[in-house]
Amino acid sequence: MQILVLGSAAVAGGDGVEESLSLQRQRLLGLLVVEDGGVVSSDRIAEYVSDGQVDGSTVRTAVSRLRKVVGDRVEHVGDGYRLVLSDGELDAQRFISRLDSARELQPEERAVRPRTIRTGRPPPRSTGPEGAKVTHATQRAPQRSALVL
Repeated sequence: MQILVLGSAAVAGGDGVEESLSLQRQRLLGLLVVEDGGVVSSDRIAEYVSDGQVDGSTVRTAVSRLRKVVGDRVEHVGDGYRLVLSDGELDAQRFISRLDSARELQPEERAVRPRTIRTGRPPPRSTGPEGAKVTHATQRAPQRSALVL
């Protein structure tokens, strides 16, 4: 299972199929993720998830709905809840890990090979010396693409 919080919050199962979350479940998941395994009180969840309407059944319902997606990763602890994730289940953790690995590389190892992606529109044109039009190499390609590093 993958918990996706970079971009729109979603959960991807082992088969890679993403399940988007309702706004209430996104809020609850985000609150639990930010606490990084710490306990979030039921009162704080109620205020955050239901716009201040403190009601025990609202919290239990929100947690129950999130559990349908993430399973027993949401644990009840005292008067609150926490999210327990294994290494690699949170996309933000994977991103930070890759970023740390990249920072450890020597400068010559960090050389980035450019990739192109299709954008459906031509890259911008620029003007050379004395107003002469400059055509970029990517503009001569039969496919319209932009350079992305």
